[in-house]
Amino acid sequence: MNIQIQAKDKISKKELNLPWTIIMAYFLCCFAVYLFGPWKYAYSVDWRTFLLIISFCVIATIGYKSGIKSYFKNTSVNNAKDRNISTKILQLFILISFVAVCCMLIIKISQNGLSKTGNIFATMAQAYSTTRSEEAHKDQAIQIFYRTAFFFYFSIAVGLYNYKMLSKFYRLLLVLSIFTLSLYTVLYSGQQKQIGDIVILVISVAITKYKPTPINILSKKKIIFTVLVMLVIILFSGILSGRLVMMNMSLHGSASQHYYLNGDSIIFKIMPETAALGFSYFLFYISNGFYGLNLCLQQPFVWTKGLGSCSVIVTILKQYTKINPWNIPTYPRRTEFATGWSSSSVWHTIFPWLASDLTFPGAIILLAIGAYIYGKCWCEIKYQNKWQSIFMFSILNIQWFYMVANNQIFTAKSTFIVFILGLFFWLTRNVKIRVK
Repeated sequence: MNIQIQAKDKISKKELNLPWTIIMAYFLCCFAVYLFGPWKYAYSVDWRTFLLIISFCVIATIGYKSGIKSYFKNTSVNNAKDRNISTKILQLFILISFVAVCCMLIIKISQNGLSKTGNIFATMAQAYSTTRSEEAHKDQAIQIFYRTAFFFYFSIAVGLYNYKMLSKFYRLLLVLSIFTLSLYTVLYSGQQKQIGDIVILVISVAITKYKPTPINILSKKKIIFTVLVMLVIILFSGILSGRLVMMNMSLHGSASQHYYLNGDSIIFKIMPETAALGFSYFLFYISNGFYGLNLCLQQPFVWTKGLGSCSVIVTILKQYTKINPWNIPTYPRRTEFATGWSSSSVWHTIFPWLASDLTFPGAIILLAIGAYIYGKCWCEIKYQNKWQSIFMFSILNIQWFYMVANNQIFTAKSTFIVFILGLFFWLTRNVKIRVK
């Protein structure tokens, strides 16, 4: 079915570049933390690391801008009409999410009871420790989440974007679903990744609603966004601090053959040691991947036959074949054998995982294609309110955030399924735009 579209007001160049500017600023800030932060590393930065970082920033930015140009080239913006998802479908997805998360919470309460500690960070640390010691395939609550993750992610992203379109009942149901999923994660999962996904989806929607203002003008939205970012940093620092307390970690115990924490850092001069330690580990979390990347770039290329970049597929194959994931010669795995830098307990950024199948130039090209889709999605959101683009934009933001750590979307079964479905809907949407 073809329809003509009617345009919204044209948006500024600054607004067109807004999401990618945020992504690039975040990526380069994480790299700067690796270079100049409180953590000191055994090996100096290789020139190839700088070359890869610069190449990615340039080529991916070209990809993003190409996505924007493609939208204006193939779409008659002067004929745009808003397209939105059916209210009934969205309400159904919200209802499924709410029922699923309630079932998950009930199962865990019946099995483990309610938490007896009033410290949210200690509770998450204990829950995380318990979850890691259990087998996920035997956990009924986790299995429910795996099977309904698409509905959760879809409801949060598309539901919040179309919040005003919903009735009061479904608005309440959506808020309760988000709150209950967060509560379940805090009490019984303890995974900051899940909390992180929720935060990223919420921020993604907030970005789509944001209107850029001159830098010298302090707007209400800028204040809210700044406060939100600070709260996220405090939350994740607190979560990590809770784990460190549980493990009896201290400043002097934060060292290995590859890194140590500089006690003379300004962080420890302006903050209490426990808080400074938690914040330092948050900085370690978003920056140590560049050290892993630095080590991986010194290894030769060994093709992994399509099995190196997607651990979800390897996990599935493991159930039906004799394949051993530890025998797949990925860059991180071979780096662990050569240097001792773990392939599972620390980060390497997204690049070495993709490069295990595609080489490092190939990894950059693939991410540039992702940036192309990202740019096109942004225009489709701003000019047409396409729900497929809102969903895809939000899911890609999860990957951009975790890019400094690993290839997150292809590591967790839940996000992998969500990404595949999101990409499918985006590629095969049934309404085509008539070119004027």
